[in-house]
Amino acid sequence: MTIFDYIQEKKYFDYCFYLCKCKDLAHDLKMDAALKIYDNQYNLEYPYALFQKVAYNLFCDQKKLPKLIELPENITEIENINEYDFQIIIDLLKQPPKNRRQFVTNEIFRLYLQLGTEQAVSDYTGINRNTIHSQLKKFRNYARKNLHFN
Repeated sequence: MTIFDYIQEKKYFDYCFYLCKCKDLAHDLKMDAALKIYDNQYNLEYPYALFQKVAYNLFCDQKKLPKLIELPENITEIENINEYDFQIIIDLLKQPPKNRRQFVTNEIFRLYLQLGTEQAVSDYTGINRNTIHSQLKKFRNYARKNLHFN
């Protein structure tokens, strides 16, 4: 079993939510901790205790967490992208990811472009919709930075 199998249990999200007090940040923290554990190939003899330690350390490393509002129930529209911006976004998706986190974010955005809604991506991947929303927001911010400077 990998850490990704373990984090499907509710107690992993609950611990992150206990730390963050915000659903979006808790989903991000859960994914960040799992990726760190996976990347470093930690021994999974005691997966929950290891997860708690890594998640807590990641949480403490973040100096100031942004305030996020709750996600609305139904978001179904794809953000309008003009043809020029769309080509730049496709070019960004073709670039090799800098790290595993960016790879995950890029893949989720690709699925979003194909399937059209956050809920459809969530249903397809089995990842919580709030986590999907958070990843899409990260990709959009990354794309905006690149669109702004080009």
